[in-house]
Amino acid sequence: MNDGPLIPPSRSTPDFKLKTKLEAELNLILSRFCLDVENVIRLRNGEIAEGTIETSGYRRVRAGSKMLLLHRVKFALYNGWLPERIDHKDGDRTNNKIGNLRPCTPSQNAANASYSNRPMPVSGLRNVYLMPNGKYKGRAQLGERRQ
Repeated sequence: MNDGPLIPPSRSTPDFKLKTKLEAELNLILSRFCLDVENVIRLRNGEIAEGTIETSGYRRVRAGSKMLLLHRVKFALYNGWLPERIDHKDGDRTNNKIGNLRPCTPSQNAANASYSNRPMPVSGLRNVYLMPNGKYKGRAQLGERRQ
């Protein structure tokens, strides 16, 4: 059965552009670094790539003219693939141990974000607020459903 000509995906679609970008980043990582237990090693000289801590709190390493996030490099070397986002389980941006890194969606990553750029609620707990009547109110959300 012939359903007509097979049309390749458009190069202008967001999915195609993201996939191409992730593949290019993965190829750069695999061509410049290797992993030795928990250390990222530069293939060029065999030195440990520790990187520098940026103002954002993330460690970056240089690969030619590009600066790469160390946790992305480590995840890619260990797993052999690269997701769009990687989450630090404990919220510590400098803790790049393999067991602390996990792939996540943008919404999961936002849910795990700290209050470093926002004021912490008076209760000291995420999604627990002090109401004008003096009582506390909690809020939870699973998917699109908010309680």
